[in-house]
Amino acid sequence: MTPSSRLRVPLGLAALALVLTACGGAEPEESPTTSPAPATTAAASTAPAPRTPSSPARTTTSAPASPERDAASASSVEAVGAGETPAGSSATTDAPASASVRATAAGEAETSGPAPTSSRAAQRTATGGSGEGAEDTGRPSSPAPSTRAASTSTAAPTRTAAPPRTTRPAPVAAEAPASANLGGSKAGVAPADTPVAVASTAPPVVEKVSAAEAAPKAPAAPKPAPSAPAAAPSARPSASAAATSPAPAPASPTAPAAHADPVAEPDVDCRVTRCIALTFDDGPGRHTGRLLDLLSEEEVPATFYVIGRSAELNPALIARMAAEGHQVGGHTWSHPNLTTLTPEAVTEELRSTAAAIRAAGAEPSTVRAPYGALNEAVLAAFGTVPGSGSVTWTVDTRDWEHRSPARTLAAVRAAAAPGGIVLMHDVHSSSVDAVPAVIGHLRAEGYTFVTVDTLTGGVPSGSTVRGGVHP
Repeated sequence: MTPSSRLRVPLGLAALALVLTACGGAEPEESPTTSPAPATTAAASTAPAPRTPSSPARTTTSAPASPERDAASASSVEAVGAGETPAGSSATTDAPASASVRATAAGEAETSGPAPTSSRAAQRTATGGSGEGAEDTGRPSSPAPSTRAASTSTAAPTRTAAPPRTTRPAPVAAEAPASANLGGSKAGVAPADTPVAVASTAPPVVEKVSAAEAAPKAPAAPKPAPSAPAAAPSARPSASAAATSPAPAPASPTAPAAHADPVAEPDVDCRVTRCIALTFDDGPGRHTGRLLDLLSEEEVPATFYVIGRSAELNPALIARMAAEGHQVGGHTWSHPNLTTLTPEAVTEELRSTAAAIRAAGAEPSTVRAPYGALNEAVLAAFGTVPGSGSVTWTVDTRDWEHRSPARTLAAVRAAAAPGGIVLMHDVHSSSVDAVPAVIGHLRAEGYTFVTVDTLTGGVPSGSTVRGGVHP
């Protein structure tokens, strides 16, 4: 062997030793802060371990953490904090509703309560390793800055929780609020915080009625009985005849009486009798006196739902309604849409109206909400005022809209039924003009006229009725 060959052998052995050392040499001693690499890592990467039904997958596993895994965990925790469950995760099982997830973005919602141990590592990743709201589990310290950066850049956007509703929902539109299904507990009643849209918000005219318009019409004088023909008068009356003839009394410009004779309401059982109630809203007004005259002539009792301001201005008409056998109910003080008011304002509308009715000498019974606009909060307010059972209607003549006696009568013909409540308005002359024909038609159909209290048997405060009892 030549000298050069002898030199190559040791050099080759040294190179081989270096290669063996680099490929299969002994590993350095394991550091306590470095996650151990299990021998089955390669197998786990190709074939996932089977999951038993009793052990659902957790957010954290015994596998070593990686930036991609930490980012996915952060996305999962943030989604659960916003009230969502990420696809393919077990957040529903591992993160109960009482979990504490503090969002890092400004303006996101924060829930209170202890954080579940299965998502604490991911929580620390989502909060940038600050440790706020997290507990020490004895595992290695917070991830490296590179892991936090990857988590921040790859986290899925979260959906913030909806803020509490501070404004009322859109009004419930209904052409006939008294009969429409508005979503509340009863027909014609909307949910507590839902206003009811009305066809017209213009309140009726409030005015003071003159004493002549409020007073009853004087009864017609009976025709004198025919007498024997008198002797032909002389051209000039004698002095004795002139002296004994009484002078004619001057005509009185005022009404002769405060009210007419009361209408006797029939003593009937509306469960076996075809009863119906005529009701009149928005008064008293300048046509109310004429309506009372017609009802007295026909001997028909009715129910009046009066506005408090008008009742205060016209106490004589309120007193006359009660004295002539009619029922008087409240229609609020100023005719607002009650579903747009606070419960305190609703209560004040009822109480002030009831006080005006009592001051005039009548006792209020039942209430009709203006426009028939009712929700559950309004009914609850009605329950705090005695005598404030809610009454709507079954026959809406819409006389305020068309101002036609013929159309008013047509509406009654089309919708009248036993136990019915007819809605009209005594503040319109055309409505009063329609009353004789309406009474004639209903009477020909076999109906008996009664007040609302008789028709319903009474309505407790805080409840509402649309009609009465019937056969």
